[in-house]
Amino acid sequence: MWHQLILVSYRFTAFLLVIFPIVLNFIYQGDVVTSLIIVPVSIIVLSAVAAYVDHRIENALERVKQNSTLEQSVPKTKSIRHRPLSAQLMAHAHSV
Repeated sequence: MWHQLILVSYRFTAFLLVIFPIVLNFIYQGDVVTSLIIVPVSIIVLSAVAAYVDHRIENALERVKQNSTLEQSVPKTKSIRHRPLSAQLMAHAHSV
């Protein structure tokens, strides 16, 4: 649930940042060079950065989701490895 909230909020913020050069160009009535070169290049760069960060966020959230699922599925039993060394030695001495 909160994974989707994080992704949606990031994507909305990234969308606003990507269209920001267009809005600035519209408000300040940029010249031809700004309109034809600087704005499109800045949009492409910002889009690439946003896509990269989005991919990293998705991977991180997927790892968190897998870890939480794994922790919930592993039973909470104690094995011989979790006992103190003295208890392991005593168990071994009684079995011999």
